[in-house]
Amino acid sequence: MPLSRDLARQINAVASQDKELRRRVATVNWVFIPNHLGITGMVRNAGFWLRHKGDPDPVADRVCTGIAEAGMTAITSRLAELPEVDHANTISRVSWGVHHTATLVVLKGGQGRYVFDWHKTLDVNDPFVGEERAWLVDKDQINLGRFRGLK
Repeated sequence: MPLSRDLARQINAVASQDKELRRRVATVNWVFIPNHLGITGMVRNAGFWLRHKGDPDPVADRVCTGIAEAGMTAITSRLAELPEVDHANTISRVSWGVHHTATLVVLKGGQGRYVFDWHKTLDVNDPFVGEERAWLVDKDQINLGRFRGLK
């Protein structure tokens, strides 16, 4: 079953209510970086790196790995509200030499594996969404606000 717009929004609505996910995504107002560019998290990471001189400890939960873990936990803790979802996990890739992690959502009955990436936008209401196989090669992802479903 391809991921519909309604199901993607339902999954995000459940996850976005999680206080820990909201805390990890929260940042200064990045309104000058449009969500569809998907670079907001990367820009924030650069600022963290400069401010903390490369020491990841003070911000480990606010980079992609921490955000992905919070997304996984948020979805897993409320599976009863998502009858189509079997489980959530984290997923990692290396693209252009950059390591990145996001939240993987697996639907029941082998109906699909989809990635929700809040780090790309740092907007708890507008993550990037895409199929796992496309995400692994850094292709065909779109922010939820523009997502119309997958065929």
